[in-house]
Amino acid sequence: MRGPRAAPDSNASVDVSDDDAEPGFEPGPVPVFRLERSVLTSSGSASGGSGKRKTPDEEKKPAFNLDSDSDAEDYVDESLPDLSLYLYSGDSYAAPSSELWGTYPREKEEGEDSDDSDDDDDDEALTIPQSWLRSGFKLSECGHGLVAGSPTDEEFAASKRSNSAMFRDGPLKKARGIFPYNCKGVSAVLSLVTALLYSGASVQSDAVSCDGTRRPFDELTCQERHREFDARLVDALSSLVHVAAANNARHVARKLDEYDRILRRKKRRGGMSAEEEVECDSRRRELERRARLCQVCWWPLDDSDAPMYPSSQDPKDIRFLTSLTNIDDLKSYVKANLRSFKEPGGCALLLETVLHAHGQAALTDMFASGSSADGGARQSSVLLRYGCDAALKRLEGLHSGAERTSGLEEESDCATPQLMSLLLTGQIHGSYRGWNADMFGIGILRVDKTSSPQPAVENRLLRPLRPVWLGLGETGHSVLMLDRSGLLGDANGIDAAGRMFRLAHWSVWNGSRTGMKVVLSADDNNEERASDAMVISDGEGDAGWSVKDSIVENMRREMVRDVALPWQESALSSDVVPVSAPVSDEELASVAINPDDRKFYPDEFRRWRFKFSADLGSDWTPFYKLRGRRRLIVEMRLAPSICALVRARWPMATLRDFEPSGGQPLV
Repeated sequence: MRGPRAAPDSNASVDVSDDDAEPGFEPGPVPVFRLERSVLTSSGSASGGSGKRKTPDEEKKPAFNLDSDSDAEDYVDESLPDLSLYLYSGDSYAAPSSELWGTYPREKEEGEDSDDSDDDDDDEALTIPQSWLRSGFKLSECGHGLVAGSPTDEEFAASKRSNSAMFRDGPLKKARGIFPYNCKGVSAVLSLVTALLYSGASVQSDAVSCDGTRRPFDELTCQERHREFDARLVDALSSLVHVAAANNARHVARKLDEYDRILRRKKRRGGMSAEEEVECDSRRRELERRARLCQVCWWPLDDSDAPMYPSSQDPKDIRFLTSLTNIDDLKSYVKANLRSFKEPGGCALLLETVLHAHGQAALTDMFASGSSADGGARQSSVLLRYGCDAALKRLEGLHSGAERTSGLEEESDCATPQLMSLLLTGQIHGSYRGWNADMFGIGILRVDKTSSPQPAVENRLLRPLRPVWLGLGETGHSVLMLDRSGLLGDANGIDAAGRMFRLAHWSVWNGSRTGMKVVLSADDNNEERASDAMVISDGEGDAGWSVKDSIVENMRREMVRDVALPWQESALSSDVVPVSAPVSDEELASVAINPDDRKFYPDEFRRWRFKFSADLGSDWTPFYKLRGRRRLIVEMRLAPSICALVRARWPMATLRDFEPSGGQPLV
């Protein structure tokens, strides 16, 4: 790189230090004099003219500068970044987000031909699907969790006629609000907020945390839950929006740093006029103010200043407004618009608010540069993927008598991992690995449909800070939590072999809570190798407990959450323990069932006889004689779906004593 040349017909001078005895040298491999500004800005070409010719040594000198941001600043793109995505108008009507609703089919009007609708799809403006405008954040009558909106008797009768066998019999007959009336993704949002109610997540000191001191939600009576519901719902919703707004603030801060570096470089080179400097400084100050502002959404008002809720409008006419709000005022925003979130359409309003709080610039960068945690592929710019039709067909197949031969199909899950990770972390991930939800204190349970030694879910999501999990099942999302009533000992020791404890399951589709007893196997070959480390006593109440002891205890708990899962030899190895490894699709398909037993004892698989592909020539083996791995395979194929979900966390667990008696949770 060549240093700047003196312009022709000018008397180039050099700066020296205050000490006349020594010239002031710049740092670098070769001493370099700093030229005066007059040399850099004088007229004339550096490569032509009659100026003094440089010596060979001078031409090799690098043009270092103490104020430079880069050693090779001549090759840095000096164009200022586009700020139009950041300096947008605050108060305006906004179009529904294509990242959310772009994959949903356009709903047909009565008498409209399907061929005509296909031709008009590209011309029609994007609208929020009707299946997302029927539910809000409404507490059930029992107060145990949120519940999806239910259809009227006429609408439910029509659904039963179109899917008569599935809705008339089986567990779905009481799930009036299940898809296709509500989208399957609605259960993800409602279950997530229900889990946050139980974990106690809230915004504390400009950060989201689950370390609040108030009484846990599951310890309240029904009357107390209804009385405190609004305040706790505000905390849960504002914490989700705060994560998005904080990510936008960090993104704006990074863009501001980039803008400052380029602006300083351009000013130093003297390539800007006074008017351009004033304009750029003004835009910089405006961007700095926007760093603490985020965009939020709300329903427009009618002539009487009352919100126009979606239930009173045609779906094609539904619009929402946006405005700018300070991050510190997000809780006040949620409180002021709480009724809008509780009314039908509140789930869609929350998702739009989260996306607008992130900002289009941050979302664009995350989709463009983000890579999935399990492959490094470019992210798809889709957060909700319509899959209700595929999920309905799968449920119909299971209802018709087909056994479960695989885990959850990702194609039928409307709420993608990208959406769930964006809500829980503020970043986009392509799978349930490589991230956690520690700030909210909750975890995720998902049926693993592969035989890979790597689990489908990150270890820290399987072992959350609070014993509350989102369950991903065939019918959508639900909530699993530890039932502390009657719990003996510390909740951190529930992984010990032979331990018994109770779990509670909450379904947002029918608003029902189901209790069950979980018994961990006491005769595993591995004896839960890490059980000694997993059983952590809650000693903070013991006499002589010091701050140092508390720090050590917290460090141990964090180590426990990273230890190998029961089917892995170590956290750093992919070796698998065969007895408790996840059951693969091939193992599920290897089971043969005695046809006579199935005929005479329907729905009583524990009275059936079985054969496996490895010993098809042998006699039938009754269920009570099955041991170890084979018994686990049969139960994973024929047991209720809740068993497969719980075994994603405790592979050798046995479930019994369901409450209400004989009831099976809807998973």
